[in-house]
Amino acid sequence: ERLQIGPGATKKGKIMIGAMIVPVLVIVLALFAQRIISRNRDWKDNRTLWNTDTFTNPANVKLAKAYAGELELAGKLDDAYHVIKNVSGLGAYQRVEVCLVKSRLTAMSSVSGRNYELGYQILDDCIEEVESLPKMTTNSHQ
Repeated sequence: ERLQIGPGATKKGKIMIGAMIVPVLVIVLALFAQRIISRNRDWKDNRTLWNTDTFTNPANVKLAKAYAGELELAGKLDDAYHVIKNVSGLGAYQRVEVCLVKSRLTAMSSVSGRNYELGYQILDDCIEEVESLPKMTTNSHQ
């Protein structure tokens, strides 16, 4: 017997379709529940969450900046420096953002030798980068 969906479907056909949908829904819900439980383990605090996410997606600039920021707040400047120093594949505005973070962490991190001079050089590079960006215009709303 062929399954029909819609007004012409028989009662038996509707029951068979219902019997197929329920197991699929149970499997999908079980997969979502597993993902939620797994994600909750990652979220002991913001630092563990950003660490997991940065490891999962190392090319994401926002994640790297957030993780470096959390490490910096925790006083782990050396770790923050390592997270941010190798970020690559950025657009122009992202390069400026990361450049500023690198400058600050270079000046403060013991790994970089608390190298204020290099921090200022990176900051000068940031300024040059900003000056080379296309000027943004504002639209006035009347």
